[in-house]
Amino acid sequence: IEVKDLFISRFSIVYSKLNNVLTQLEKAARPCFVIIDRAGGGKTSLMCDAAINSATAGPTILLFGKEDYQAPDGLIKRIKEILTEAMAPTESDPLEELDKLLKPNGTFLNVFIDAINESRRIPDFEMCIVSFLEWSRQHRIRVTMSCRDIYWEFFEHDKWAHLVHEIKENELYQFSSDEYSKALPLYLNHFNIKCELTEDALVACHHPLLLRFFCEAYGNEKGDPKPLGVIRDIRLKLLFDVYYDRKVDQIRRFLKHRNPDLSSRFPNSKKVIHS
Repeated sequence: IEVKDLFISRFSIVYSKLNNVLTQLEKAARPCFVIIDRAGGGKTSLMCDAAINSATAGPTILLFGKEDYQAPDGLIKRIKEILTEAMAPTESDPLEELDKLLKPNGTFLNVFIDAINESRRIPDFEMCIVSFLEWSRQHRIRVTMSCRDIYWEFFEHDKWAHLVHEIKENELYQFSSDEYSKALPLYLNHFNIKCELTEDALVACHHPLLLRFFCEAYGNEKGDPKPLGVIRDIRLKLLFDVYYDRKVDQIRRFLKHRNPDLSSRFPNSKKVIHS
C-alpha cells in the first residue's frame, strides 16, 4: 500500500456511512446530507472520492461553493445547464427527461456541493441552496454538501433543517486509532524515517496533514533511512520552516534554477526537532 492509497482509504469508514446515508436518502423525503468538519479534515478529498465512486453507478454532478451562483436559483440553473449539455437535445425539461430515465431503475442524480462556506456571498448562496433543495424534492435528486465547522453558523440552517436528512460532524479530522496504527509505520517507512514518536508528538500526528508535513519535512523517499531518534514534541514553527525550505528547494531543482539565496536556506532540514 502506498501513502497516496492510504490517504484515500482512510475515509473508508466515513465513506461507508456516506453510502448508507445515500441509500437512506433514496427513501427519504428530505433530500440533503451535510458533512461538517474542521479545516484540513479531508472534506474535499472525501467529496471528490465519493463523487467519483457515485459516477460509476449513476448520474453524478460535483459542484463547489466558491463558484458564482446568482440568487435565488443559481444552483438550479447550473444543474439544468450541465444536464442540457450532457443529454441528447430535447424540447422538454432535461430534469423531467432524467426523472423518466431514473425512476424505472430506482436511481437518483447525486449532486455533491463541496465547501459551501467558500461562497463570497453566503446569504445569497444560502437562498440558492434552499430553493435548490426544495426543487430537488420534486425530482429524483439527492444532495450531499460539506461545510467548514466554524462557518456553519453563518448559515441560517435551522430555517431549512426540514430539507436535511442527516448531518455528520467531526468524523474526518483525525485518524481513528485503527487507521493511525496502520498509517504511522506506513508513512515512516515510505519516507525512510527511523524514529520513535512519543508523548505530545505521538498525539499530534493523529492529524493526517501534520503527519504528512512531518514526513515530507524530515524524510526522504529516496536514499538512506534518516535516523531521528526519540521525538517527544513537534515544534510547529520549526516544522513548517523546514517544510517550506524543502518545497522551495524542490521547486528550484525542478525548474533548474541556480539561486544561492534559496539553496542556502535548505540546511534548516538538518535541525533537530525533538527535545
